[in-house]
Amino acid sequence: MFANPNANNPAKITLKNVKNFLSAQVREAGFLPEWEKEQVLWRAEAAKPCTLNGSCLECGCETPDLYYGTEGCKKENPCFPKMMNQEEWEEFKNTNKINIDIWKKI
Repeated sequence: MFANPNANNPAKITLKNVKNFLSAQVREAGFLPEWEKEQVLWRAEAAKPCTLNGSCLECGCETPDLYYGTEGCKKENPCFPKMMNQEEWEEFKNTNKINIDIWKKI
């Protein structure tokens, strides 16, 4: 739940970060549509060094929990954007040639 203090820019307890944490917990509990499941899987791959580390190298938040949140990566050149709605995600996938087969990943 708490950010790794050894991260480059450890996350602080703010209202925005608490809201992001709570949205992640709800999604991680299984209350998310297919297009959000795809985004979580894609985020884990897009931020592979953080995934392998077990926490974000920038903010120190735990992975994969971080990937379920509403907010995007906080780095200057972010690994992933904010959680998108279905239309935005479909456009993003098409533009970036992203193909995710959820059933192979679960």
